[in-house]
Amino acid sequence: LGCLRYCLVLAIFLYVAVFEMWAMGGYLQSETIVGVIRFSLQQPTVDNCDPSKAQCFNAFSPLNTLPYCEQYERKISNASYKGKSYPCEIYEATNAQIV
Repeated sequence: LGCLRYCLVLAIFLYVAVFEMWAMGGYLQSETIVGVIRFSLQQPTVDNCDPSKAQCFNAFSPLNTLPYCEQYERKISNASYKGKSYPCEIYEATNAQIV
């Protein structure tokens, strides 16, 4: 009777582990993704302050120092950027919604 019990337990284990989990992928049940994504951009500021505060100032890099901008001056050497150059503009929070 004890041997029969162990054989049945082994059979159940093999059914669950081998057939359901491995062969049928029972542990891979997929569900639809539900959620909300929020994305916001903020201009660079001095000391990473809150741009909505009056005492907070912008800290934009000059466009002639950014190698991906057409305004970039080649005499400033930055050989690490190999991509294409694009016309760059700076938009503050008041102008950003127009784009």
